[in-house]
Amino acid sequence: DDKIRKYIMARLSKASVSRVIIERTLKLVTITITTARPGIIIGKGGLGDESRDAFNELGGVYLAIVGGTAALETTWIEQITDVDMDDLNPESLWKFKLKEFGPLLVAMDSHRQSMYDEVQASVEQNRVKALERMGIPV
Repeated sequence: DDKIRKYIMARLSKASVSRVIIERTLKLVTITITTARPGIIIGKGGLGDESRDAFNELGGVYLAIVGGTAALETTWIEQITDVDMDDLNPESLWKFKLKEFGPLLVAMDSHRQSMYDEVQASVEQNRVKALERMGIPV
Protein backbone atom coordinates (compact mmCIF):
# COMPACT_ATOMS: atom_id res chain seq x y z
CA ASP A 1 0.00 0.00 0.00
CA ASP A 2 2.86 2.36 0.75
CA LYS A 3 4.26 1.91 -2.78
CA ILE A 4 0.83 2.63 -4.29
CA ARG A 5 0.43 5.71 -2.10
CA LYS A 6 3.90 7.03 -3.02
CA TYR A 7 3.26 6.38 -6.74
CA ILE A 8 -0.04 8.28 -6.65
CA MET A 9 1.47 11.17 -4.68
CA ALA A 10 4.33 11.42 -7.21
CA ARG A 11 2.08 11.19 -10.28
CA LEU A 12 -0.37 13.74 -8.88
CA SER A 13 2.18 16.01 -7.23
CA LYS A 14 0.56 19.17 -8.65
CA ALA A 15 -3.00 18.14 -7.77
CA SER A 16 -2.75 19.10 -4.08
CA VAL A 17 -3.43 15.55 -2.91
CA SER A 18 -3.97 15.67 0.82
CA ARG A 19 -4.81 12.04 1.50
CA VAL A 20 -4.76 8.63 -0.21
CA ILE A 21 -6.86 5.90 1.41
CA ILE A 22 -6.44 2.31 0.23
CA GLU A 23 -9.06 -0.23 1.24
CA ARG A 24 -8.74 -3.92 0.40
CA THR A 25 -11.17 -6.82 0.33
CA LEU A 26 -10.59 -10.29 -1.09
CA LYS A 27 -11.61 -9.25 -4.62
CA LEU A 28 -11.43 -5.47 -4.64
CA VAL A 29 -8.98 -2.65 -3.97
CA THR A 30 -10.56 0.78 -3.51
CA ILE A 31 -8.34 3.86 -3.68
CA THR A 32 -9.79 7.16 -2.51
CA ILE A 33 -7.82 10.28 -3.43
CA THR A 34 -8.66 13.47 -1.56
CA THR A 35 -7.47 16.79 -2.94
CA ALA A 36 -7.31 20.18 -1.28
CA ARG A 37 -9.07 21.78 -4.25
CA PRO A 38 -11.14 20.50 -7.15
CA GLY A 39 -8.94 20.06 -10.17
CA ILE A 40 -10.49 17.53 -12.53
CA ILE A 41 -13.54 17.94 -14.72
CA ILE A 42 -14.71 15.04 -16.88
CA GLY A 43 -16.86 15.51 -19.97
CA LYS A 44 -16.90 15.10 -23.71
CA GLY A 45 -17.47 18.48 -25.33
CA GLY A 46 -14.74 20.77 -24.05
CA LEU A 47 -14.96 24.01 -22.09
CA GLY A 48 -14.59 27.70 -22.85
CA ASP A 49 -11.75 30.16 -22.37
CA GLU A 50 -12.90 31.05 -18.84
CA SER A 51 -12.35 27.44 -17.77
CA ARG A 52 -8.95 27.35 -19.43
CA ASP A 53 -8.03 30.54 -17.55
CA ALA A 54 -9.16 28.95 -14.26
CA PHE A 55 -7.11 25.79 -14.96
CA ASN A 56 -4.10 27.98 -15.65
CA GLU A 57 -4.57 30.07 -12.50
CA LEU A 58 -5.64 27.35 -10.05
CA GLY A 59 -4.31 24.17 -11.64
CA GLY A 60 -6.54 21.53 -13.11
CA VAL A 61 -7.40 19.48 -16.16
CA TYR A 62 -10.38 18.64 -18.32
CA LEU A 63 -10.49 14.92 -19.06
CA ALA A 64 -12.43 13.90 -22.15
CA ILE A 65 -14.29 10.64 -22.33
CA VAL A 66 -13.19 8.67 -25.37
CA GLY A 67 -15.85 8.74 -28.09
CA GLY A 68 -17.79 5.54 -28.65
CA THR A 69 -17.31 4.17 -25.15
CA ALA A 70 -20.71 5.08 -23.67
CA ALA A 71 -21.66 1.47 -22.91
CA LEU A 72 -18.33 0.94 -21.14
CA GLU A 73 -18.67 4.19 -19.19
CA THR A 74 -21.97 3.15 -17.63
CA THR A 75 -20.23 0.13 -16.09
CA TRP A 76 -17.88 2.46 -14.15
CA ILE A 77 -20.68 3.87 -12.00
CA GLU A 78 -21.21 2.09 -8.68
CA GLN A 79 -23.32 4.78 -7.05
CA ILE A 80 -24.63 8.30 -7.70
CA THR A 81 -23.74 10.18 -4.53
CA ASP A 82 -25.00 13.68 -5.40
CA VAL A 83 -26.60 15.75 -8.15
CA ASP A 84 -26.18 19.51 -8.16
CA MET A 85 -28.22 21.88 -10.32
CA ASP A 86 -30.50 18.97 -11.24
CA ASP A 87 -32.90 21.35 -13.01
CA LEU A 88 -30.27 21.71 -15.77
CA ASN A 89 -30.49 18.10 -17.02
CA PRO A 90 -28.40 16.87 -18.81
CA GLU A 91 -26.02 19.70 -17.84
CA SER A 92 -26.34 18.94 -14.13
CA LEU A 93 -23.25 18.27 -12.03
CA TRP A 94 -23.17 14.63 -11.01
CA LYS A 95 -20.98 13.11 -8.31
CA PHE A 96 -20.35 9.40 -8.75
CA LYS A 97 -18.59 6.61 -6.96
CA LEU A 98 -16.70 4.87 -9.78
CA LYS A 99 -14.79 1.64 -10.36
CA GLU A 100 -12.33 0.65 -13.10
CA PHE A 101 -12.04 4.22 -14.31
CA GLY A 102 -10.94 5.02 -17.89
CA PRO A 103 -9.92 5.43 -20.69
CA LEU A 104 -9.82 9.24 -20.65
CA LEU A 105 -7.83 11.85 -22.59
CA VAL A 106 -6.33 15.02 -21.12
CA ALA A 107 -8.17 17.48 -23.38
CA MET A 108 -7.34 20.77 -21.59
CA ASP A 109 -4.61 21.41 -19.05
CA SER A 110 -3.19 24.00 -16.68
CA HIS A 111 -0.70 25.14 -19.33
CA ARG A 112 -3.56 26.51 -21.50
CA GLN A 113 -3.21 23.65 -23.98
CA SER A 114 -6.40 22.34 -25.57
CA MET A 115 -6.80 19.21 -27.65
CA TYR A 116 -9.92 20.81 -29.13
CA ASP A 117 -7.94 23.81 -30.43
CA GLU A 118 -5.30 21.51 -31.90
CA VAL A 119 -7.93 19.38 -33.65
CA GLN A 120 -9.74 22.47 -34.98
CA ALA A 121 -6.48 23.91 -36.36
CA SER A 122 -5.64 20.59 -38.03
CA VAL A 123 -9.12 20.33 -39.56
CA GLU A 124 -8.85 23.88 -40.93
CA GLN A 125 -5.43 23.14 -42.47
CA ASN A 126 -6.75 19.96 -44.09
CA ARG A 127 -9.84 21.79 -45.39
CA VAL A 128 -7.71 24.49 -47.02
CA LYS A 129 -5.42 21.89 -48.64
CA ALA A 130 -8.39 19.89 -49.94
CA LEU A 131 -10.04 22.98 -51.44
CA GLU A 132 -6.75 24.01 -53.07
CA ARG A 133 -6.34 20.53 -54.60
CA MET A 134 -9.85 20.86 -56.07
CA GLY A 135 -8.99 24.29 -57.49
CA ILE A 136 -11.44 26.12 -55.27
CA PRO A 137 -10.15 29.51 -54.06
CA VAL A 138 -9.89 29.85 -50.29
